[in-house]
Amino acid sequence: PPVSERPWFWPLRSCCWPVASGQALAASNVNITNTETIQAHLNADGSVQDARVYEQIALQGDGTVTINNPVSTENLRNLDGFGNFEVKNGNMVSTQTVNGEKRLRSVSDFGKKLPLTVAVIYKLDGKTVSARDVVGKSGLLEVHYTVANVTGKAQDVTFDDGTGKMITENQQVVVPMVGSLTTVLPSNFTDVRSGEASMAGDGSGGTSMTFTMTLFNPIATPTAEFGYSAQIKDGLIPPANVSALPVNPLESPSFKGGAASYKGGADSGITLTAGAVEIDANVLKLRDGAQTLIAGLIQLRDGAGQLDTAFNNVSGEPDLASGGAALTSGVAQISTGLKQLSGVQGLPSALAGLQDLRAGLDHPVGALGKTDPGGLLQGLQQLAGGLSNPACNPANPSNPANPCGVKQGLASVKLGVSNPACSLADPTNVTNPCGIKQIVDYVGGKLTAASATGGDIATLGGAVIGAYQQSLMAPATHCPTASAVPVPPGCPAQFPRGAGSPNHGCLLPALVGRLWPLVACGGPDCCRPWRAEGPDGGGRAGLGSDRFGHRRRTHPGAVSFEGRG
Repeated sequence: PPVSERPWFWPLRSCCWPVASGQALAASNVNITNTETIQAHLNADGSVQDARVYEQIALQGDGTVTINNPVSTENLRNLDGFGNFEVKNGNMVSTQTVNGEKRLRSVSDFGKKLPLTVAVIYKLDGKTVSARDVVGKSGLLEVHYTVANVTGKAQDVTFDDGTGKMITENQQVVVPMVGSLTTVLPSNFTDVRSGEASMAGDGSGGTSMTFTMTLFNPIATPTAEFGYSAQIKDGLIPPANVSALPVNPLESPSFKGGAASYKGGADSGITLTAGAVEIDANVLKLRDGAQTLIAGLIQLRDGAGQLDTAFNNVSGEPDLASGGAALTSGVAQISTGLKQLSGVQGLPSALAGLQDLRAGLDHPVGALGKTDPGGLLQGLQQLAGGLSNPACNPANPSNPANPCGVKQGLASVKLGVSNPACSLADPTNVTNPCGIKQIVDYVGGKLTAASATGGDIATLGGAVIGAYQQSLMAPATHCPTASAVPVPPGCPAQFPRGAGSPNHGCLLPALVGRLWPLVACGGPDCCRPWRAEGPDGGGRAGLGSDRFGHRRRTHPGAVSFEGRG
């Protein structure tokens, strides 16, 4: 890959350090290994002065191979001779013939961003100062280093949240890197202290210090902070070297076991989290149960107070103590009563009475003789049967073997009064007879229809009136009827005729006396009646007789009709 994208390993100040090595593609029988190192010189505060990249290509085998190696071409130099390398499109191009081993080395300026940053803070006697302010001074010097892995890129990471659910979060993922910072403090640095460094004497009176760094998650963090303190005289800033290189934590011997342990710990953490969630739920249940317990204890306290009051009521009202004494007295009385009941006149008499009472309540009909009606239970059963017997036959309600009850009799009476479901075409049907209401309604309807105009009664009345008028008419004179129904001139044989010619009208002695006031006739178109006239030609008042010898009273001005011979 291009130089700017390769993993880095670089010193802070004075030396060259390998970044990475790997076997390149083999050509013919030649194996190619490329090693690159970045060297950077920093100022005392960690800012970059310059940086170079060193390329080393090792070839092993027999044959000829052409190498295309992407490098920084700024100030590119050959470290193995005076000749220059051919550069095409940012690649160093070289054709080499190998017979055994061969090596190519180059160096060029590195102008890209470094993978690590270093920041240094100096304090003298507790006051933050610059590096130049330490030179020649005495006092307590404190030096604090901060090294950060800045290769991180945002990536989506999926992991178990500890409750069995997989979640995805966007995290900064760095190239896993490890490194160290080393420095040697001179002999004028005494009482050297550090909580992070490995320290040893350098054999010349000085102190050698080494700080190790793991700059990636989750074993550590991408940033490491450490430092030291010392008493100084005629102070100076000693040089420090920082070196770092990328690692594969799953394959590196130093981290492989740690990665496995971390994975095991993560799995255990998932289990632990699940257990913690369950514990949390149970704690909530325990909290609720504790609240219920407290409420119960409060009720128990209140109940105990009430119980104490019940045993000893200071107000003088009855309580359990006085009630217990009364109960003792009552039990004594019961005991005395039981002794009395156990005598001859006590329980034996009560037993005999109970037996008689049981017999009176329940014994079969006739058990004590033919006239024995049975016990109270049997009487109630008979009474129930008399009140209602749904199994009886309504057509034979008085059947001695299965008589109908009062309820069924009332139902029959109700049907006799009114049975809307009956058929008027068959009102006397035994299984569905019409009631009184239906018969009265039927007859009333018929009478109403017969008495209406054109009905049978109206027609009969008209015929009677017409017959009467015809019986009074003159010979050979046709008299009109009082009805739309004409009356034939002949008389039925059962009626007698009047005296005189055969054409005289029918004699209706039974009807004329009742119906004649209905006839009012006068003028030339009516029959000419006989009339009893007074001296003044008007009707006379008084008693007269009709042609049949019936006497009748006449009134002044009234017309009296008589048939004439």
